[in-house]
Amino acid sequence: MQKKKIKIIFFGLGSAGQRHLKNLKNLNLNIEIYYYKKTKTNFIITNNLQKKNVNLLKKYNVTLLKTIGDIKKINPDIAFICNPSSEHTKYALICANLGCDLFIEKPISNNFENLKKLMKVVKKKKLVVSIGYQFLFHPLLQKLKYIIKYKKYGELQNGFVIMNENVKKYRKYGTYKDLLITQNKNGGGVLLEQSHDLNSLLWLMGAKPKLKNCFRYRDRSLHFDKGLEDSAQLCLSFQTKTTNRCKVYLLLSSNSDKKEKNISLFFSKARVNLDLIRNILEIEAINKKTTVKSNISRNDLFINEIKQFFVKIKKRIIDDVSAEQSLQTLNIILRAKKYKLQQI
Repeated sequence: MQKKKIKIIFFGLGSAGQRHLKNLKNLNLNIEIYYYKKTKTNFIITNNLQKKNVNLLKKYNVTLLKTIGDIKKINPDIAFICNPSSEHTKYALICANLGCDLFIEKPISNNFENLKKLMKVVKKKKLVVSIGYQFLFHPLLQKLKYIIKYKKYGELQNGFVIMNENVKKYRKYGTYKDLLITQNKNGGGVLLEQSHDLNSLLWLMGAKPKLKNCFRYRDRSLHFDKGLEDSAQLCLSFQTKTTNRCKVYLLLSSNSDKKEKNISLFFSKARVNLDLIRNILEIEAINKKTTVKSNISRNDLFINEIKQFFVKIKKRIIDDVSAEQSLQTLNIILRAKKYKLQQI
């Protein structure tokens, strides 16, 4: 007897949504794909972020739904929430009430409105929820967590995390002013749109930090919406029952000529640097330097997170770790956004 196909509905098929769609298709799962959108306009975004005028729905055999009533009729099993973060909670709540397991792109939302209600439904219906922080599946980041947890190089004393990129080079179609990061109504700003690094740091440390300070900057020449930062610097203080207090500085910029994604941590017996662009972990201890490399590709990270999501669904592994950590990430971001924005 042929197994019943899993019904998956997408909200948002931009670059992130299309990547998940392509990966799902390549995994050869027994699925039917639906897409909720009020218009018929659709196109393909290539791997190098170029626009291709090919009918996305036809190419990937996706059925278009235009009303919430249509969604209820098909009764989907899984929802991929990949639209602007300002709409995440709205559609996640609709689907959770229908009993859908949820994959929500990062950040979980741009505010806390109705998030408590969503988590209550998730808990009541015992739904699987994953948030799209794919860097948590990087083997070198996992190795770094092991180093911290088991104090392989002594106590962690301090560190810094750097994320630099150029918003003007995000994609090769339209203009950067069309990007969500520049738009207030869609949950923009570098703190929300580039929340990977903060989330990774929380996961590494395994503790809730105190936000000691934050500087937010808006470069007028970039024309981000009023109130949105294109760069930010956060000072976070961490302490657990088994570790001393340490400070980690988080530096984010979407207006840099050099692309960087580094985590540098200083222990009592070594300095450890993780370069997530070059996929290299460097450990500089006394009289010894060790380099660990990984050949994992960026898309491998996305595939791994999707595979884990489906394992959790199959085995009905119900935990709120992903959602809880994402809520902590959002909480820090919203507190940071209360700091004065400096115009430059």
